[in-house]
Amino acid sequence: MTTFSSTPGQILTVQFYSDPSVEGEGFDMNVIYTGASSPTVSIAASSPTVCSGSPLTLTASGADSYVWSTSATTSSVTVTPAGVTVYSVTGTTCASTNTAVYTVTISPSPSITVNSGAVCPGGSFTINPLGGTSYTFSSGSAVVTPTAATTYTIWSASTTGGCLGYALSTVSISGYPVISVYSGTTCSGSPYTINPSGAVSYTYSGGSAVVSPTVNTTYTITGANLAGCTSTAVCNVAVVPGTPISATANPTLICVGESAVLSVSTTATTYTWSTGATSSSISVSPTGNTVYSVSSYGTNGCLNLGNVTVLVNPCTGIDELTPSFISVYPNPHTGSVNFVLPYELAQHAVIEMYDALGKLMLKHDLTHELNTINMMDLPNGLYTYKVINQSQVVKVGKLVKQ
Repeated sequence: MTTFSSTPGQILTVQFYSDPSVEGEGFDMNVIYTGASSPTVSIAASSPTVCSGSPLTLTASGADSYVWSTSATTSSVTVTPAGVTVYSVTGTTCASTNTAVYTVTISPSPSITVNSGAVCPGGSFTINPLGGTSYTFSSGSAVVTPTAATTYTIWSASTTGGCLGYALSTVSISGYPVISVYSGTTCSGSPYTINPSGAVSYTYSGGSAVVSPTVNTTYTITGANLAGCTSTAVCNVAVVPGTPISATANPTLICVGESAVLSVSTTATTYTWSTGATSSSISVSPTGNTVYSVSSYGTNGCLNLGNVTVLVNPCTGIDELTPSFISVYPNPHTGSVNFVLPYELAQHAVIEMYDALGKLMLKHDLTHELNTINMMDLPNGLYTYKVINQSQVVKVGKLVKQ
């Protein structure tokens, strides 16, 4: 075999012989060498579109050998584009080359968002994804009950290319809050503020953080953390009772126009009387039976209270006394009731107590101006009382024991 070199367009004469040793055998043929033509290279894809990160096969044709922009040298390559990508391949035939390009289009994936959070031990958490049409959960369900901090994957496919979008939901386990609260003391009826710590929100058995107990009281405080886990603590509020003020009137019974001196036997810095006076001893001249109150603050800061009654008689004689000069209190009562009589009646008066059926239940001498009748042993109910002076009924009334 004989080889030679030439350039395109050059005319070559080629002699063909059936037997080169015999002269005259054979013929001549002129050949014009025009050179090799460039190959027509094309690229075909296994799918017109692809999901981001998914494999796609590109196949080149039209040449004898290939070199891809990925450096591969096979006719087919598998690529995993993350976005729109242009791939090229150069094909060679004889010494001629040509290049083809292919743009890979990415099908859209849904953009998924999802909540994360924390749950109490043993509690459940609901995963709420957004951005897709239907969802698949790595947990199998949107409601999870983790025993330790866990990350869940949620997928959703697009409605056009079927590409998957995903998001991660992390659910942690929250402990229970440790609630701390101080106990304390307050005066009866005075406000006390409960100050708990250790949680983000609180509820109080007393209805609010500010309470005003009149007796020793235990309050329960429930605290919750951000995950909604709750714990409780108690606050004991002790009530410091006020010391009753012993107040007296001298005399306790006066005639209209006379005066009585009110005084207290306890020691305090200042006093406040219902008259507005602030001394420990005051003079009053009431025109009718009057109850005077007095208050002072003790060394513990609590308010002490007392009262005293001054009885007023028109002093016109026993025959002109009317039932209005007999005071009965409290009414209703729970066991003890006071009968306050003018001095003239206090020497010979008697109280009779009848039940609702008219049965005499109690009879007692009223020998003082202020008489306390004990009805603790009588059943609760409505009673009729009569105040009798020297066989004359001077007052009839009703009492309620409850």
